[in-house]
Amino acid sequence: MFRIDDRELRRLAEAYKKATRQFTRATADMLNEYAFGVRRESISTIGERMIVRNTRFLENKLRVTKASPGAAMEAQRSETGSIAGPRFTGWREQQTGENTARKRVISLLARASNIFRQAQPKARMKPAVTFASYNDYPGAYPERKEIVMMQQLSRARSTEPFIVTHKRGMTPGLYRFYRGKPRILQVFKKEQPKRIPWHTDAREKYFTQTNLTDLWARKLSKALRYRMEI
Repeated sequence: MFRIDDRELRRLAEAYKKATRQFTRATADMLNEYAFGVRRESISTIGERMIVRNTRFLENKLRVTKASPGAAMEAQRSETGSIAGPRFTGWREQQTGENTARKRVISLLARASNIFRQAQPKARMKPAVTFASYNDYPGAYPERKEIVMMQQLSRARSTEPFIVTHKRGMTPGLYRFYRGKPRILQVFKKEQPKRIPWHTDAREKYFTQTNLTDLWARKLSKALRYRMEI
């Protein structure tokens, strides 16, 4: 990073002894600049290579843990990455290529026929929401119960979603009546996401495009100015 001679090295060592707190402030600032820079590139990479239906959600799930300027230099650490949730893996499958645990795929109809839109609330299958299924209807066996269910829902002109898992000729999934016919909202199957190492690519892009020498010079200069002001 630096091209220095012995005299400059001695001066740097002496400066560090006199301004240890300012150097640790500069290194923490430098590490935090790395983390926020990689986060910015991660947002850009995901936006360019995946379909982002909610920008606020994306930005909320990419977090930074900052390095502390009060910690010893060797103990300082900054981190950036995605966080997971009860119904969200943090784009882990795309980054690592590991097998998905998700067992449902949302259809285009559930997105109001627009691939860039989020799924409609009724099509989300949230844990607290219940849906009609063959268990709610009379019949000798599951397929017959599902036939009865769809007949009754059709006669009632219902637009509420319902579950089909046993009817021959119909893909297991979540359905609703649309223009008089049962149309699928979610397919009950696994679909492995395409591998996109978004974090790796974002990190490589950031460090390739960033002049680390100039960045360190700015951070150190800022920290030393802070020392002079106080």
